Amino acid sequence: MTKSRFAGRVGLFVALAVIVLVGLVVVFTKSGGLKPHYELRLRAETVANLKRGSLVLMAGVPIGSVSGINLEPGGKGVLIHVRINDRYKIHADAQFRIEQLGFLGDQFIAVRPQANTAPILPPDAEVPLEQSFNIEETVRSATGLVDEVKGIVKSLNDLAVRLDQKVLTERNLTNVNITLNNLRIASDKVITMVDGINALVETNSGSISVSVSNLVQFSDRLNGAATDFSQLVSTNRFELTKAINSLDNTAEVLERLAYGVEEGRGLVGALVKDDVLKAKIANIADNLQNVSSNINRFGLLYKPKQPRQQQNPPYPGKSPIR
Repeated sequence: MTKSRFAGRVGLFVALAVIVLVGLVVVFTKSGGLKPHYELRLRAETVANLKRGSLVLMAGVPIGSVSGINLEPGGKGVLIHVRINDRYKIHADAQFRIEQLGFLGDQFIAVRPQANTAPILPPDAEVPLEQSFNIEETVRSATGLVDEVKGIVKSLNDLAVRLDQKVLTERNLTNVNITLNNLRIASDKVITMVDGINALVETNSGSISVSVSNLVQFSDRLNGAATDFSQLVSTNRFELTKAINSLDNTAEVLERLAYGVEEGRGLVGALVKDDVLKAKIANIADNLQNVSSNINRFGLLYKPKQPRQQQNPPYPGKSPIR
């Protein structure tokens, strides 16, 4: 191998090394690897379409990038590591959300500051990451919704068929038509009755006014009578109380008398309970009735005639006088 060929190979190797070094510098410059930074950990259910090197934007300005993505144990979530330029401080109340550039563009992590009242996030802090709008999940949900709508439409169609077969029959429609006609006739009669009442009221408005005024006067008089009665009760409250107490005492006495009669005490009780005495009283009453009847017929000094004694003839046979 000649020296010129060896020198050419060495020169080519150096040139390639310089090109690689320049590329690494460019890559580190774009990713912020050569700038002071701090890391944050974002916890999410899915990484969506994020990948290593995806940008982290705040108000559209790149402030960092995704440095790593790790799957959680059990596959129930991911932990996304991001590098944030040290010059940008993020408060703990800020929202982290996966968004997309345009409809089919690359996804990035958007940082949306809120009130900035919470403290600054320290390095290696862990914050939740909200998911972006997922077209596939939306289409899947829409497909399920379409299937449910199809089922509802089918149920409505079956219901309409059953209604048409069982409810909206010719007989039922005829009955409905008859019912509507009857309602129309009844409404016409009601209207006619209302018109007659209106005419009656208009014709006898004077009599109705007099009747109403009489009712008003009667109610006034009734109110006056009620007022007078109330005053009477208030004035004679003592006498009324005394009379009520007397009635209570009388009721007690009558109750005791009724109890004594029921037990057979006294004359009335004996009359109620003693059958012999009851028969004698009945006999005396009959005799008194006969006496009063004779006095009414013949007078107070009436004496009944004694019957004559018949004398036997001196001898039997015919009379000589004849």
